[in-house]
Amino acid sequence: MDSDTSFNTKSSAGQSPSILVVIVLHEAAEWVEFCLAPLVGAEFLDIVCVDNASSDETVSKLLKDFPSITLICSEENLGFGRANNLGIDNSLRDNHQHIFLLNQDARIAPEAILELAEIQSNNPSFGVVSPLHFTRTEEDLDPLFSSYLSSDVTPQLLSDLLLRKTPAPVYATKFVNAALWLISSDCLSRVGVFDPRFPHYSEDDDYVRRVRIAGFLVGICPGVMAEHVRGYGSGGRTAQFYRSAESRSYSNALLKMKYGNRGRATQFLDVLRAGAIDFFKSTLHVDPRGAAVSLRVTWRLVCFLLRESNKGA
Repeated sequence: MDSDTSFNTKSSAGQSPSILVVIVLHEAAEWVEFCLAPLVGAEFLDIVCVDNASSDETVSKLLKDFPSITLICSEENLGFGRANNLGIDNSLRDNHQHIFLLNQDARIAPEAILELAEIQSNNPSFGVVSPLHFTRTEEDLDPLFSSYLSSDVTPQLLSDLLLRKTPAPVYATKFVNAALWLISSDCLSRVGVFDPRFPHYSEDDDYVRRVRIAGFLVGICPGVMAEHVRGYGSGGRTAQFYRSAESRSYSNALLKMKYGNRGRATQFLDVLRAGAIDFFKSTLHVDPRGAAVSLRVTWRLVCFLLRESNKGA
């Protein structure tokens, strides 16, 4: 069970707000004001922050500047999915109609969340909806988000906009990342929370698949806007770069295993083959840290397959 300490300083008087906002934070002292300030004070929002073992001033800033929110402090970095699960689990008893997941580097007006909730309520087949993701200047779409608007991912949206048709409130999409997600309570009750086996990356890919398997749609609402600021670096191969590469490789492999039709023995061979290829590629490029990442990912995947095999024995 995840270890945590909770600080609930909001009043319990009156009826609970209909929308729960869950924000996962890690080393987020510089982002606390950015993401929380627009939301505090909205009576229809209940805010839960989950701190993922930050070593900076994240917790002290939250307790000092935003005492009305519920703060859950994890003693370890749980990753995105498990930390969101912790926030959701601690508030399911309040019977919220919608759950809004917000990245620490994202910002949205409370009225925009309410608009998303109204769209979702009027279109209950959409279990997850998301606004348009803009950069901090609000002059450009977030580069990654813009790729979700292509005709093969969100088929009708660009066509309607280019042909100057009146856009629909929500368009079905194959994928939109979980930086700004509104999940209906009906969807949550049928799909459940994030799969805790995904430490970081691909947990939203997995959840979207499960949403669609459960018979719900995932949607983008073009009339609602929000900011998503990303930490685009210089592109240098820093320690953070290699940590992210390791998490991404591991999680992507888990996703393929979960939804593939290959037997366990074949999965073992796939892992070893992919690990060997990545290792030799890194070696040829004189990238010892990349080679080390390949070995760690391979070892973690082998251990995962062994654990899964033992469960089924």
